Amino acid sequence: MKKHITLILLMAIMFSAQAESLDSFFSSAIRNGRSDHGKGYYSAQFDNKDVTIDEVLGFMQKQGYILTDNYSTRSMLRFGAYVKAVREVHFILRSDLESFIANTPQTNTVGKAIIHSNARKETVDVYWSGSVRNGWISGNGVGYTKLNNSMYIIKGYFSDGIPQGRCEVVTATPSFSSVRGASKLEKTDRRTFNYSVGDLNNGYRSLCLNGKYGFIDQYGNIAISCKYGKIVQGFNNNGYAIVSDPSDGDQEIKISSSGTNLGYSDNQLRINEEKRLAKIAEEKRLAEEKRRQEEERIRRDRERAEAEARAEEVRQERIRNAREGDKIYYEQRWTWSEGWWIFKESGSYTMKVICFVEKNVDNGERLQIRVGRVESSSKDHYSTPEIDGIKYNKGDVIWIFPLRDRNWHL
Repeated sequence: MKKHITLILLMAIMFSAQAESLDSFFSSAIRNGRSDHGKGYYSAQFDNKDVTIDEVLGFMQKQGYILTDNYSTRSMLRFGAYVKAVREVHFILRSDLESFIANTPQTNTVGKAIIHSNARKETVDVYWSGSVRNGWISGNGVGYTKLNNSMYIIKGYFSDGIPQGRCEVVTATPSFSSVRGASKLEKTDRRTFNYSVGDLNNGYRSLCLNGKYGFIDQYGNIAISCKYGKIVQGFNNNGYAIVSDPSDGDQEIKISSSGTNLGYSDNQLRINEEKRLAKIAEEKRLAEEKRRQEEERIRRDRERAEAEARAEEVRQERIRNAREGDKIYYEQRWTWSEGWWIFKESGSYTMKVICFVEKNVDNGERLQIRVGRVESSSKDHYSTPEIDGIKYNKGDVIWIFPLRDRNWHL
């Protein structure tokens, strides 16, 4: 027990030392200041071989440091063959993020852009790496903006502030907590999603947000909210588009420019008719199969009944021709039960009462027989035979009516 406690204490000391070591590396980088005359990022180098890069990234997340570039690792030769690995990360503080974005040399041009946040139009100022035309960002590039307390990183091709084709958006949303009246950054939630805008077609563009489709007008306003599975056809000269509706099994419907459902598309009507006819054909096939199975059951029952009737005829014919000394037997089925409650055992067995014909009266209608012996299918169980409700023993002479009782066999 003492060894386990000692091991736990040593591990706690090691983790604490690692955290203190990382804190010193980052604190030193902050003291040295940001690159590019205070406009760039901090650069922290650490060479503690016992600390992994995953632990460094975890430490940065916990402290609220934002990674501005990928981390790098390089090796240096020291003292002959000794190799020392030095890792480096570029980061900034949350409070420096906006000034970092504003002063990044590649994105120091400001223009307006239309983006669609939570299915609504937002016009924002963007620090843009591409060109700006008439105050709107244009061409291919990367941009940064702030919206609803979140930082947006935008990558894509824009024309007059409206994205064309696929557009990648990375959001960085900080979460703060208050400790003793002071605000502390808990974490920065980074998410990447893609949305796409189609070509202008009869005054409307398709818009995809989070995998759902809708439409915007030529000015970027939301015309039809993004709730459809896909766009089969954009707006045509007749003023309707064709989309798939998740609320109706992803069937294709026609919608007006106001989003009104105009009914199923011609293609969907054709598909539904094919499905209807296929369903009728399947129901007909199942009915035919059921009819065939019923006919087969009736045939088997009839054949079984005919076989039983033939067997009965043979049985009765043999009894009618019975002679003195012929062996005849009566077959009975018995059940047995032993034990008590859940430990109870039960089963069944057959017994044959073996008799011998002594007189045949009325052509097998009545036979006088003498009881010979009893044969049981179970060596552990035996019962006194019972015929017509009367129990008999070996040597008894009785009259029987075998043609009326199918348990008799000659």
